[in-house]
Amino acid sequence: MCSESHDVEFLSKLESAHEHMTGHINRYVNAWNRGDIAAAMDTFVETDLDYTDHGAMRYHMDKPSLRAFFGELLQACGNIKIKTIMVKGAHDFCVWESETEFIAKMEIPGTPVRKGEKALLHCASLMWWNMDRKITKEVDYAVWRR
Repeated sequence: MCSESHDVEFLSKLESAHEHMTGHINRYVNAWNRGDIAAAMDTFVETDLDYTDHGAMRYHMDKPSLRAFFGELLQACGNIKIKTIMVKGAHDFCVWESETEFIAKMEIPGTPVRKGEKALLHCASLMWWNMDRKITKEVDYAVWRR
């Protein structure tokens, strides 16, 4: 059985990890909510990035591919707002649950959303970070909600 001091130490480390991950996520979310793709891209490593978005069927993108993909998203989606539901993890990995809301600027093939309609996605992301607070790998999953 663990001692009370061990429990306190573990809970302190857990809280520190939560604050650490929440800070990372907030930088990313705030960049998107401002429409600042350069700031959002700055949260990713320059080389050896591995980004997968299962909903968009885009797999193992590097940073230049991700930048192009984010540009496509901005062309198709207006008034993007992301809200964090939950962040759980350690200093180098987290699970991030969020909701993304936007207005479709055009028809988006393969989605239930039509031009001019509001869309809502319930998302879950697995994210890995390096010691420089940069995302090295991300895997996204989303479910359309209306």
